Amino acid sequence: MGTLVLDIETASPFEEPPEGSNDTEYFELFAFGLAYVDNLDNHPETEVLFRQGGWDDGFTTQLFERLLDWCNQRDIDRLLTYNGAWFDAKHLLNWADELDATTDTELYERTAALFENHIDVALAAADEYADELWDDQPILPDWKAYDLAEIDNNGVWYDDYQFPDSYLDDVDGKAMQGKHIGQVIGER
Repeated sequence: MGTLVLDIETASPFEEPPEGSNDTEYFELFAFGLAYVDNLDNHPETEVLFRQGGWDDGFTTQLFERLLDWCNQRDIDRLLTYNGAWFDAKHLLNWADELDATTDTELYERTAALFENHIDVALAAADEYADELWDDQPILPDWKAYDLAEIDNNGVWYDDYQFPDSYLDDVDGKAMQGKHIGQVIGER
């Protein structure tokens, strides 16, 4: 069974979203983190697809096309995300719909097809570890779920990549964090 794991990273180059907001208008697609296995006993094939230009719709369309081309080269039976029902799927489908309305693409249909057999692992973790949730917390942070499930999730360090020094001037710490994409790196 072919399993795709997908995570998106976004930036907010035009306006910082209000606290707790999940409105697509505040976010721009920056990158896809992908992993694929055809058998869960195998080591996953991984890829990161970065945006290759500014914030114009054409660059968003190109990034979508690169994702869909990558996926078309694999036999995908299911898609896993962590909190993808609330974030990844919502924004990807909104962006695809907006792009289809202004260009001659079929991004919405093709993206929706990826999510036909979608499993949001965050929902399963929230069920499994419900006693760990705070009163107002619908899901666990991924690091907490990994810790509780005793999954070794090694950190990713900026020193492992060749970012220009100026990209990291306002980054707090040496470990990569999703918030850095939206607050610092995406803008640069």
